[in-house]
This record gives sequence, C-alpha cells and structure tokens, in this order.
Amino acid sequence: QEVTGNYSHKSKGWMKCFVAMQPGLAHFLLVLIGGSIFVQVFVLSPALWYSHWEDVGASKILSSMHVKSPIIPPPRQLLEFNDTGASSCILIMDDNHFLVEWLAYHYHVLKLRHLIVAVDPRSLTSPEHILARWEGLIDIELWNDEETYLDHDKFHEQIQERLDGNHGKRESPILSAHRVRQLTFNMECMKAHKKKGRGWTFITDIDEYIHFNPRLWTEDQKLYLPDWKDLSPIQEANSVYKMLHHLRFLDPSSAHAAEQYPCIRIARRQFASIDGGKNSSSTTYPSSALSVSSEQFQTLRWRKWDFLDEQHPSLAGKTVIDLAALRLEDIDAEAAEGGGDPHIPLPNICAKGSIFLSERHAPLLANHYMGTKEQWNYRSNDSRGAECLRDLFDHQNNIVGKYYSDVLFPWLEGFVNSAGLEEASRLLEGVGELEPKPADTNVAADGKGTDAITHATPIENKSPIRVGDRVQYFYDDYWYTCTVVASNCRGGYDVKCDEDDLWEYALRSDDLFLLLSTDLESIK
Repeated sequence: QEVTGNYSHKSKGWMKCFVAMQPGLAHFLLVLIGGSIFVQVFVLSPALWYSHWEDVGASKILSSMHVKSPIIPPPRQLLEFNDTGASSCILIMDDNHFLVEWLAYHYHVLKLRHLIVAVDPRSLTSPEHILARWEGLIDIELWNDEETYLDHDKFHEQIQERLDGNHGKRESPILSAHRVRQLTFNMECMKAHKKKGRGWTFITDIDEYIHFNPRLWTEDQKLYLPDWKDLSPIQEANSVYKMLHHLRFLDPSSAHAAEQYPCIRIARRQFASIDGGKNSSSTTYPSSALSVSSEQFQTLRWRKWDFLDEQHPSLAGKTVIDLAALRLEDIDAEAAEGGGDPHIPLPNICAKGSIFLSERHAPLLANHYMGTKEQWNYRSNDSRGAECLRDLFDHQNNIVGKYYSDVLFPWLEGFVNSAGLEEASRLLEGVGELEPKPADTNVAADGKGTDAITHATPIENKSPIRVGDRVQYFYDDYWYTCTVVASNCRGGYDVKCDEDDLWEYALRSDDLFLLLSTDLESIK
C-alpha cells in the first residue's frame, strides 16, 4: 500500500506480524496476488523489509527495488511549501515583443508571481527593462551569466555526446548546444524554485499562453466533473491558478485530470498567423482608453487554429509540475537521468506516454502563436537557421486554420479592470513592437573565439534533404514517391506523396530515400 500511495498507518501492524511469523507463506501469497513491483520484494529478507517499511522516506523502498520513480505524496499530504502563486522558467532570445503580453497575461490568469529568466548568450537584446516594470509584482531572477546554471566543461561534453549519437545526424553544433543549454537550465531552474518552497511551476515558452480546456465543462467528456462548473472565468484574476489548487486536492480516483498529478500535461494548439475570422476587428480592446490596438496582441489578433488535415499529429505537449509534492533529491535524481526536456521535464516522474497527448486528456491548453512574419524572422541568430524558419512559417500558415477561437479575448479586459488603466498601460507599453537590434559584436567572422559553439553563425539543417526534394518513403509494404513540403528545422520532414494523396509528418531523414531535387513551386 505504501508503494501504491494508498498508505495507512493502521494497516502496517498486521503486515509486520504476519511476515515475522510466516515469512515463507507471506512470500507465497504475494506471488499469488501478483503485481510487478512486489515481485522484486521477494529478494529482500524480512529484516531488510522492516527497515524500509519503518522509513517514512518511501522512495527509499523503491530505490532498493531498482524502481526509478519516487513515491509522490498523494493530495493533501504535500511537503512544506509557500502557496504564494505560480512559478515559471523561461529561456529567452530576442523575444521582448512577445514578453510584454506574456507577462501580463500569466500574471492575471496564472497568478504568476515567481519567474526565473535565462538569456540565451546569442541574444542581441536584453529583456531587463521589461522585467524591471514588474518589480514588486513578480519576484524575478535574471540569469544573464551562463555560469549561474552551466558547468562549461560538462556542457561541451554533453554537446559532443549528442553530436556523436543519433542527434548528430540532424543537428548542427549550434542546435545541439541550445538543446543542452535548455535541458540544463530547466533542471537548475526547478531546483531553484524548489529551494524557495514554491509549488506549481510551468515549463513553457514565451509564445505559449495557458488556459482552461473547454472540455472541463462538457458532461460527456472524461475531464468533466460537476465541481468544474464553479471555475472562474478567464477575465477574473488567477482563474487558472484556482483550478490548479482545486486539482491538487482532488481524489485521483475521481477525475482523469487528477491521475497525472504532480505533473499535469498541457496540450498545445497551433495557431496560424492569418488575419480575419469571426468577430475580426482592428479596433482597440477592451476600450479605446487603453490606446493599444488589438493587433498588437497575440491572444487577440490570431484566431485560426488546428491542422486542416485530421491525420496531422498533435503538437508535443508541455507540463506544469507541483514541486510541493517533490523533494529536492527527487529533482536531483531526475537531473542525473537527463531531465529538463521542455516536454517531459522529469522523465521518471512525468508520464512519457503522453507527449503527443490529445486535448481529450489535458485539463489545460496552451495556445502556440507564431506572430507576424516580421516577429517570426526577428531572431537573426536562431540555431535552427533563418532559411528553414522562413519556409516553416509559410508552411504552417498553409496547413493550419481549421477552427476559430476567441476564448482568450476576455483576459485583457479583466487585467485592465484589476490593475487599473494607468498601471495596465505602463505594463503593456510596447506590446508586440520590434526593438531595433544592436550590431552583433559577439559573433566572430570565422565563428571562433572564447566559445566557438556559442558564437558561431547559425547553419542550416545538416541533413542532405531539403524542402522540394523528391524522395521515396516505405510504408505498409509499399514504396511511395513523395515531395518534401516542409522541414521542422530540427531534422523532421513533412511529405506529400503522389499515390493516394498521402501526407506524412515529422519523418526523419533515415525514413526517406532521396531521388532528386526539384522546385517546390512545381508541386503546388
């Protein structure tokens, strides 16, 4: 029972007595009962079992059984923490035009009160002046220096390990460096939040906006509970945070959403950067007194979302973690296991099987926006390569736009009413506007210097396959002849095949046999 989390102090006395009197019979009965975890108990002597059973650090029992996942205290048995609002970890690079809205939105909806920001060393701009506006409202730590969270010797070793492995087939050294930096920052950030006694912590990006899944109110959905009807609307302050507090104390057997605890998965919705749609308007919102056009806001301007092709896979989800249910040593153990992935930050605690989860199973959603073409292309040092990103932007806008959504519209009115017009105007100054970029003095002409990997000029994807190439793809005992129509700039390709009008997504170069290169225009 302690292993499964349904532990009661009243139940342990009879077990101790029974095992002491009849150890052989006890082991025999356990075999009959079955259970994959208990099988490993058989190798333990009764004396060793007692010593672990008495130890309230239940994860030590699993350690002796070679089970990686720590015991997560069930709801209402949380470790000591300060319930002062949500926390987040953000690695940023030349995204100030998104940062203004992202901060205001999540301050209002998520009760964001603790934030750690790391600035990518290749960034040409600093977010410091925007973060300074929130002094006294959000506790913000700015990690400008990589040495705050990186061991450079280990950093370069990990990069080389990626390049020597499967990642090296499709990643440039620049992209590998970014991936290692991201993993390391996320782990160190979570540990920093945990040391300060914080609870709900989000691992998302600056272009993602968290909100309720509408299915929470739909009676025929798995996520539905009668209590959800009392959730606050998005225009009310802290609406999502109140829902998480409710979820924290929910009986895991009574709702699908609670089964994921303490890692709550977030399904992502891809939005197109296409104007128009229902209720389209270029007027200011919520009132002309704010003097900011709705077109400056990602959450107000872009309404078209979801992939037109029903077979297109969902985006990889993100995660919010209740650090109040974990110990610092649990997070340290995950770091040793290669944790920090933005989709599965804690690989042995957060369920791996739900990376590409459907909205049917996620209580929270994240709207993922690309912004305008100018905003999308603003990063001149993006590790994925400028040419590939330009093609990806156009491709996404061609395949996204199945539905319309105005669900986030009311947040701004609620924020203005809560903060006051003058304060809201101050915090939202410059929203959506691109800043002039200074000259890139850090990048040497030959890509060399104190850190050649960090400061080298971005290069395009290493794979010989390019958008427009003709390829063959083997699927279901048949060779299809296809055209590469898009790259995700990370070694994945979308192809359109001649036969049966077949589309395939996120294929790797190893899945494709290159025939010849052709002009993409010829297949439109």
